[in-house]
Amino acid sequence: MEFIPHQKNKLRLNEILDVIYEFHKETENVQSNIFITYDFNAFYKELVMIRTYLPPILKSQTKKQLKEFFAEIFDSKYSIIHGDFHEDQIIKNKNYYLIDFISSFYGPKILDYAYIFKYDKKIKKQVLICSAGEKKIPNKEMVSKFLKSLVIILISDIFWCVNRRKYEHKSFATQILKANRAINRNMAAIIDTISN
Repeated sequence: MEFIPHQKNKLRLNEILDVIYEFHKETENVQSNIFITYDFNAFYKELVMIRTYLPPILKSQTKKQLKEFFAEIFDSKYSIIHGDFHEDQIIKNKNYYLIDFISSFYGPKILDYAYIFKYDKKIKKQVLICSAGEKKIPNKEMVSKFLKSLVIILISDIFWCVNRRKYEHKSFATQILKANRAINRNMAAIIDTISN
């Protein structure tokens, strides 16, 4: 299916976040053979396959260290994850309708929020509140968790690029470099957040 951008009924950030929040609430206990489960083991398989593309700070970590580092993500609540959330995936009429579930899986809810903001340099307060599933003032633990979820999504993007090269005659070097820079930026922010 071709991507068709639309200008009609563009959504505000709060509307998008509300749609994601409601979607996760409705699909929290839905498990099906249709959706693969994206847990730490699935993530680690991707990471191992693209380790050479990762920054040194991640390359040097053992499986045990990585499992501990990302535990708060993979131990959090799961639901169906859309996997490609952006405003063009939501059609607004009287209700909201989600489309294009080709990238969907069952995994940590926070990953859908991370997907939307993977290249943003600032984390918006309302994103932290929604992704935590709680209406409370964001704290450094919430920031650290969200930054880690961004790193997971960016590693997944590199994995996608590397695999896609097998089928397309493209290098995806620009996308891999962009993801690598964002991983470095987020890892530095995580270290900064934890140490303050």
